[in-house]
Parts: sequence; C-alpha cells; structure tokens
Amino acid sequence: MLEAKLTDREQRTLDHLRRAEEQQMSLAEYARSAGVLASELYSGKQSLVRKGVIRGRKREERPNDEPTAGEFVPIQVVPSSFRSAPVSGCQIRYPSGVIIECAELPPTGWIIALMGRACDVAA
Repeated sequence: MLEAKLTDREQRTLDHLRRAEEQQMSLAEYARSAGVLASELYSGKQSLVRKGVIRGRKREERPNDEPTAGEFVPIQVVPSSFRSAPVSGCQIRYPSGVIIECAELPPTGWIIALMGRACDVAA
C-alpha cells in the first residue's frame, strides 16, 4: 500500500486531512483549531496528491473551454484569401484610433509631413 512509503510528515498530514474531513471542516478551519499551519497542510496535501495517495480536486469545467490567463492557447495559421483585383490606396491607423484612408497611394512627402516626420529615421 502507498501509505507504507510515506514520510513522517506526509503521514501526519494524511492524519490531519482525515480528521478535518471527519469533522467536516475546511483545512484552514481545521488548522486553526488544531494549532497547525494551514500552509503546511496544503503543501503536504499537494505532495500526497502527486504521489497518488489521495485524489485532488476535480478541475472545474469552463464554459466553451475558454483558456485562463497563462494557459497555453493553440493557434492555427492559414493563408489569407487572395483578392482578384490589386488593392490601391492606403490606410493609416494611429494608436489613438484615428484612421485616414486615401483612394490612391499619396506622395511620400505628404505621408512624412502627416506623421510629423516620424518616418525620417535612418534605417
């Protein structure tokens, strides 16, 4: 049995976990009443879950299986659809949200003046 291979600390933690369950108390409540550190119980519980001695909490189902912050999100890159006619004109988007659209490609000097000479940087 797995319990025979537990360290003294793990065995004590398992005993505390069982008592907390018998008394129908959360680990934090039990720790306060038993005079032990809740952090030690939680840490010991993680160790027991990793060893397979006890089962951990079931993972909650998320609607539409939405990822949480820091979770890996797979993506798929697909080629964009090609337009039958070549695109003419241009669109300039400022970070503030202002969009300037031109039917034809404007002269370079006009764009430089518009951008406040931001494009006049040595490459």
